[in-house]
Amino acid sequence: MGVKRIDEFPVASGITNDDLILVLDDPDGSSVTKNVAVSALLDLIGIKSDPTGIPGATSIKNIVKISQTDYDNLSAIDPDTLYIIS
Repeated sequence: MGVKRIDEFPVASGITNDDLILVLDDPDGSSVTKNVAVSALLDLIGIKSDPTGIPGATSIKNIVKISQTDYDNLSAIDPDTLYIIS
């Protein structure tokens, strides 16, 4: 995977819970701020979740590895997360 510059990410339209705010401070005192959708970052690292055309399917936004004990102790299960129990 190559380096991706902050200016190469598409700007997310509006800010939602699925966005990140990226701030790059340069040593010369200038900075760049950009809101980027999490899906853009997932695309960068190669994780895609596209349920298009699959009846009853929804997309996954997060994948985590977790122990059975920690999973059992979660206060809430995120429906957009795939939990891998180890």
